[in-house]
Amino acid sequence: ADGVSFIATANIGMEYTATRVIDRAILDRFALIEMEPLSEENEFTLLKGKFPSIDDKVLNNLCSIVSSIRKEINSDTPRLSTMVSTRSTIEIAELLDDGFTLSDASELLIYPLYPNDGNDSERVFVKQLIQKYVGSKSKKQLFDLTDLED
Repeated sequence: ADGVSFIATANIGMEYTATRVIDRAILDRFALIEMEPLSEENEFTLLKGKFPSIDDKVLNNLCSIVSSIRKEINSDTPRLSTMVSTRSTIEIAELLDDGFTLSDASELLIYPLYPNDGNDSERVFVKQLIQKYVGSKSKKQLFDLTDLED
């Protein structure tokens, strides 16, 4: 019908191996627009707009972590195989807004993205990167079962 438009998104690339290849005939029916991930500053602006109650320093640290991961992915010899999407960054901010620490939110939503296969693993690299922004581990374990005793 006149005036009707459809907007579709797709994650296309080597990182998304579980997705099916999009048929050329379907691609020809769309105007393709390639988008780069948000810059660190733009991601901060997005998150601050959605979560104004989160401390600016915490949001800046989150955006710096994500930006550092993305820079590593795009380096000549990347030590990581996947990046943190803006969708994931928003999920992390939702946890922060609910009172989680950046360390705990990273443990839940960033670390599982990376394999943990030894001292030279992607996960160890990401943990070291994140520790630059959050300091030492949380004082209390995220799922401390000792509170449930007695």
